[in-house]
Amino acid sequence: MTANAGIASSARIEETTLAEWERNHAILGTGYFLVGRAGFRIAAAQGTGGSMVLVASKNALVAGKGAAAYSSAKASELHLARCLAEEGGELGRCINVVNVNILPEDIAQAVLHFASPARSAKSTGNVLNVDGGVPGAYPR
Repeated sequence: MTANAGIASSARIEETTLAEWERNHAILGTGYFLVGRAGFRIAAAQGTGGSMVLVASKNALVAGKGAAAYSSAKASELHLARCLAEEGGELGRCINVVNVNILPEDIAQAVLHFASPARSAKSTGNVLNVDGGVPGAYPR
């Protein structure tokens, strides 16, 4: 299962409206929560393990100037993935994150890596950066 909700916003904090803040967190925080919860329920009903890949952003790791709503929502998404990895590990579920800033084909290849048991069955709670060398995306 892959979760990839995509919105972007940019505004200095004093210009960020409550509506924009809530929109970012509803889509990028609550949206990923709902997908994750549904994925866990489906896997439980099927009695399976499996892989879940969340597509995030470098902003999950590094604050973006003028993007507090977006960056904090992406950080929430990343931490949710780590929580899901903790809960899913004992159930044979692998939950990982892909951070990207390149092309859709690059995202697809990274997701395929984590979705494939042959490639990453023993990986969970990881972040794979496919960023073309953007230093801000490096996990610290």
